[in-house]
Amino acid sequence: RDAQESRGLGDVYKRQVWYFAGINVFMMTLPVFLVVQKLASRPRAWLARIAGATFGIYLCHFVFVQAGYDLIGRIPGLPVPVRIVLNACAAFAVSYGAVWLMQRSRITRRLVE
Repeated sequence: RDAQESRGLGDVYKRQVWYFAGINVFMMTLPVFLVVQKLASRPRAWLARIAGATFGIYLCHFVFVQAGYDLIGRIPGLPVPVRIVLNACAAFAVSYGAVWLMQRSRITRRLVE
């Protein structure tokens, strides 16, 4: 193929089917789970607060990942690995902030806990 007909490497990934409940996800997360399980760490208050917000973070993070992708993608000259890390940290922080605010209200508390 010539350069104009080539669809690039991105098309390879678009054609692959990834299921969130598939064996690939299980094989990638199992080692992380086992390592964390073997760590003998004592309970920490900040970790307990984050653990209490994980369900809400899970529910709303996708919106903030997409928004971050659009906003961070506009920064010229930023390397892709830096964009990924920046987007992940920003999405986590904004998601945690949104859940924290929702936990403060009696009306929305039951949605995120």
